[in-house]
Amino acid sequence: MDTNSGEKTRTTKATVRATFLNVLIWLAAAIALFFIGRHFSHRSVDFIVYYKAAGSFLAGRRDLYSATFAWGPPMEYVYPPLFLFLYFPLGWLPFADAFGLWFAAMALATFLVVRLAHREWHALSMREYGLIAVAVAAVPVLYALRNGNVHLGIVLITVAGLVAWSRGKLWAASFYIALGGAIKIFPLFLFPFLIARREWRFAVRLALVSVVLWALPVLYYGPSQTLSLYRSWHQHVGGDVEHFESVHQLDSSLTGTTRRWLSHVDYSRYRDQDHPQVNRMDLSAGTVRGVSLVLRGLTMAVALLLAGVLPKSKRDPGDAPPSLEVAAIGALFITSQLLFGPYTIFLYLCEWLVVALTLPVVFQTRAPRVNYWLLAIGVVSLAVLSVPGRSAHRALEAYGAYTFLNVGLWLISLAAAWTWLRTSKPRIPTEEREPIVHDA
Repeated sequence: MDTNSGEKTRTTKATVRATFLNVLIWLAAAIALFFIGRHFSHRSVDFIVYYKAAGSFLAGRRDLYSATFAWGPPMEYVYPPLFLFLYFPLGWLPFADAFGLWFAAMALATFLVVRLAHREWHALSMREYGLIAVAVAAVPVLYALRNGNVHLGIVLITVAGLVAWSRGKLWAASFYIALGGAIKIFPLFLFPFLIARREWRFAVRLALVSVVLWALPVLYYGPSQTLSLYRSWHQHVGGDVEHFESVHQLDSSLTGTTRRWLSHVDYSRYRDQDHPQVNRMDLSAGTVRGVSLVLRGLTMAVALLLAGVLPKSKRDPGDAPPSLEVAAIGALFITSQLLFGPYTIFLYLCEWLVVALTLPVVFQTRAPRVNYWLLAIGVVSLAVLSVPGRSAHRALEAYGAYTFLNVGLWLISLAAAWTWLRTSKPRIPTEEREPIVHDA
């Protein structure tokens, strides 16, 4: 008894020491990242907009989408009202401290989510996993960290939602995806894939949580002003994508690339007027929109067809879907959304992190050699970013280099979904399983 008691005591002490050491490591990392963020706060871009908007909110202003609410055109507040409610406490801090906290939180969250995904989808070693993630997504992720843009945070929330789905935690998954969608729309592109997959329980919960989150600003603004704010948000952000592009960066979705290839773009109206003309035709605006709509529709239709028409794995009600199924659908929905748009800039390519975390798992289990294609896309993207000269980058951006990289990832995602669905062995529901008879 004394021996067992001594062993338990030693085990408990070792556990306490390990926990204490982990806490110290995380605390030290958080402090170091905070000071790194403070040091580079003057180089942030998008975070300044959030900080200025928080200041206006704390001053009692309610005109979220006016030109002077944030930093002024083109650095205006462009998110739904909910984000401001989550963010505004940072407006009480000095700017450098606020950015330091934001930078540390985003950097630590990125590491935690990558580790979470690896534990859930652990077909590869962490070294192999990290190599693919760095090759495919490191540059846009670092760019988002430096700018302080919330888009990276939404990507991380989306990954957490996919992991929760693969564990069968539908309420948690619904909350993550709905929260991301209430700040930036793109996570809600998962919804049509849920419908195509006939994931009715998940889809209904996602819709319910989304309605609640989008309605929360009513508690502060009231119904009438909340509706007015949402109308202003749609008009200023979603209603005129071409104007939004002209004061920000070129659109790398199929919409923007099609317009640049098929028509003359008047760059004199753009903030950056030095992009080259790359059009091979000069079609009317209506024709270009029609071609773009067809291409975007085909992209989404093919993805949804593959997600929905091919057989769905059989499982007991309430069971979690196979992790590989979630990984394949997650990659498919992200790559389709990036092409569909309606607006994709280089910063938004930090969504490639989702692809880098999901696709290797599918291929390592079913077709390991295809991982080399994923690495090849990453190497090509790094090569594109390494081309010297701003004029060369402008030309690559105008010709649609990032669009073609997205197309490549989309095709690999199609292959992943097809590979998983073709080689998976559906589970047999409990009631259909034959009883096991043991010999006497």
